[in-house]
Amino acid sequence: MEPDYKVETKRLQAIIEGTRAGTWEWNVQTNEVLINKRWAEIIGYDLHELRNRDTIEVWRELCHPNDLQISDKCFEDYFGGKTSHYECIVRLRHKDGHWVWIHDRGKIVTRTEDGLPEWTAGTHIDITNEYKTQVFLSKIAKSAPGIIYTFQITPDGKYSFPYVSEKCREYYGVGPDVVKQDASVIFDTIFEEDRLPLLESIEVAYREQSDWTFEYRIHAKDNKARWLYGHATFEKDEEDVSTWYGMIIDITEKKLLEQRLLELSTIDELTGLYNRREIINKLQETLNTKHRYSREYCLVLIDLDNFKNINDTLGHDVGDQALCSFASVMRSRLRKTDIFGRFGGEEFVIIMPETNQHDGYQICQDLLFDFKQLTFGKGNQNAVQPSFSAGLTMITDLDEDTSEVLIRADKAMYKAKAGGKAQVCLNEVA
Repeated sequence: MEPDYKVETKRLQAIIEGTRAGTWEWNVQTNEVLINKRWAEIIGYDLHELRNRDTIEVWRELCHPNDLQISDKCFEDYFGGKTSHYECIVRLRHKDGHWVWIHDRGKIVTRTEDGLPEWTAGTHIDITNEYKTQVFLSKIAKSAPGIIYTFQITPDGKYSFPYVSEKCREYYGVGPDVVKQDASVIFDTIFEEDRLPLLESIEVAYREQSDWTFEYRIHAKDNKARWLYGHATFEKDEEDVSTWYGMIIDITEKKLLEQRLLELSTIDELTGLYNRREIINKLQETLNTKHRYSREYCLVLIDLDNFKNINDTLGHDVGDQALCSFASVMRSRLRKTDIFGRFGGEEFVIIMPETNQHDGYQICQDLLFDFKQLTFGKGNQNAVQPSFSAGLTMITDLDEDTSEVLIRADKAMYKAKAGGKAQVCLNEVA
């Protein structure tokens, strides 16, 4: 049976051959260097070509000048006790002339009697392909429309970002190195009302072992709100580490466009009030709420008096001014809980929650009084003091359709018109 040290030696040799590592041993005091065959092969030489040469000088001759300075500094820090081992990445000139990227590691094996480093041993691993891949991915990341990242959750629940592209500096105001060290700097920039839902979405993806998508807002470095969209694919390794590979893109312009389109679909462009379609939607919501909670709701349909005459005698610009002025009066008089909008032409609708018939009537009278204080076409012989006619009805538990309520209000409004205009009439619900 072989001695233990021989078995251990064979094991170490097998490991070295299996990892295809170049090995080196350097006597710091004498500059004597021992290398294996693989060390020479990595840079295109046979071992016998280097045996008769001063290997430390070969190292200094073939190492890129910039990287040689880095290596010397790493050794200095290690020998000075600032680091636990020697490690750096350097470029060595291949025999054919190209550069080979080397991951260089080492540790002190023996010391002199006075405690100085003596023999130091280490390995060279050729990482040229990996480095080129990293450079390639880095270039892709620079041209990508968003942040490319890797996010991990370990079995103990710890979050981390093993990789984040440089674009995170543009989005979050911090560099990739900061994010890798402390994942919380990302989450701290998220709007408070979006932070918890985002964290919950991550927990769901973790629990269900699934891909992740989410839209959220951040406080960007320019102090403006930004909308971001994140998407990542899920993978789990043999060590039970959950990893998501994804991209985060800025969708602020898309969100602003969506908001604008929503406004155009629900808001009257001239007055800034709800348009007809949205008012009907709001009225239907009111009916649903009424049926559920039996609260009091008052609906008013208003028509500006003699509006055609304003357009014909003073022009459509003055007519538009009259519509906008009435919208302004409504805003100043109505409560935040009141819903109001332009129903079409010179017609307007008000939905007043928690309002009985008497209070609704008084509010309309106040609106009418304020509106009549205005004058359109001042200085013009056809100057007009405006007014409106209004029909008021209460929404009841029996109302199933918006048209039922609107028809009642419309009848009351025409009653006001027929009675001389500039007044509010009630529709008495049976």
